[in-house]
Amino acid sequence: ALKDISNLRLVTLVLLLIFFITLASVGIYGMVSHKTGRLQTSIDKEIKDYSKNKDLSSPIQKKINYLNKNYNCCTSYDDYKLGIFDGIPDSCCISPDCTGQTETNDKYFDRACTAVYYDYKSKEVFYIAIVAL
Repeated sequence: ALKDISNLRLVTLVLLLIFFITLASVGIYGMVSHKTGRLQTSIDKEIKDYSKNKDLSSPIQKKINYLNKNYNCCTSYDDYKLGIFDGIPDSCCISPDCTGQTETNDKYFDRACTAVYYDYKSKEVFYIAIVAL
């Protein structure tokens, strides 16, 4: 049966097979990362690294602006202004010194920005994994 297949067709079939295997691997990895909590851990680390960076170079500032724009980190504080999070300044989103008290900053940051970012990012990864599969 392979005698009838030209070299170009054979190469095309091999490349398509590699492409589909890659897509399936990405899909499975995304699903496993989402379900096991590895995605949450990596997102938490990424956000906390940005929040602790006092020397904001241009690429890091662009990344922070992107996170704020696309994941509404700062605007998520509106949800937490009731009760114990009353009066949170918008600068607490990614600013390392928003209140002057590290433990308070971390609490605001963890409860608001991290939760919102994880929610959006996990949905993206989950949908991409489904499409890839």
